[in-house]
Amino acid sequence: MTVAALVADLRRRGVTLEPRGDKLAVRPVSRVRPDELEELRARKPEVLALLAPAPEPVPVLPSLDPVTVREALGDKPDPHAVAMIAWDVLSAVRALEREIQSGVMAPGPRRVAGRPLGDWLDLDDVARLLRAWRDRSFDGRA
Repeated sequence: MTVAALVADLRRRGVTLEPRGDKLAVRPVSRVRPDELEELRARKPEVLALLAPAPEPVPVLPSLDPVTVREALGDKPDPHAVAMIAWDVLSAVRALEREIQSGVMAPGPRRVAGRPLGDWLDLDDVARLLRAWRDRSFDGRA
């Protein structure tokens, strides 16, 4: 039986498997057969790896608003122009991050190619970029 099948079967029976560092908490143990406990012990690294949360991907380029891209660059924008806008958007978000860290905010909206940053990028995406940089010290390399 694969580790994934074992975990799925145990979960169907109401067993909770919870990673705690290099340990595995199994509750309630009374619902787990002895052979299954032995397999969990023998394959604990695989079980822990399966249960570990997937890391959030670090964004390299933001997802630009397609309507704004079309309005600013035309119906068939040059990929290089789109990449340059994405780079400028990342630079504007990075500048915003530095302002937030310093506590000194520049007046007025952040603009990219004459348009407010919010036209290019959803605020949730801005927050995601800022969290990624904070959590992983993102430096622009994938």
